[in-house]
Amino acid sequence: ERPDGAGGCPTGKGWLVALPGGRRAFARELAATYTAPMRPRFKLWIEKDGQLVFSDWRAQLLRTIDESGSLSEAASRLGVHYRIAWEKLHRMEQRLGVKLVEGHSGGAGGGGANLTDAGRELLAKYERLTASLDEEVARRFAALFGEEG
Repeated sequence: ERPDGAGGCPTGKGWLVALPGGRRAFARELAATYTAPMRPRFKLWIEKDGQLVFSDWRAQLLRTIDESGSLSEAASRLGVHYRIAWEKLHRMEQRLGVKLVEGHSGGAGGGGANLTDAGRELLAKYERLTASLDEEVARRFAALFGEEG
């Protein structure tokens, strides 16, 4: 019988043989899938009054603005439209009540953007927090599941 119940295998030897590499290759692939070490993963975000104010993606946005000196370039590097990057930045600033990025327009070299002191401080604190959480999660995971999970 086919797995979908529509009939027998055309080879007459069972459906696993019809897979590329046959039964042994399938068994090896299946064993590798289930014996691969587990790794813990988690997502962190920060809320204020129940609303999202900071996350990994927003940290990456600030980091990329800092590196490129431009919100437009940061949006391009992150693969989002300028408007989306601007809206997320604007919402962060509104919800936190602090300016995170200072923009400059025009001039001979064109416009640009730089993190404010508050933006740099927020990013640095978030990076320290996530680094310490990564270490703690890895330590606890190893204690509970063993080094290889």
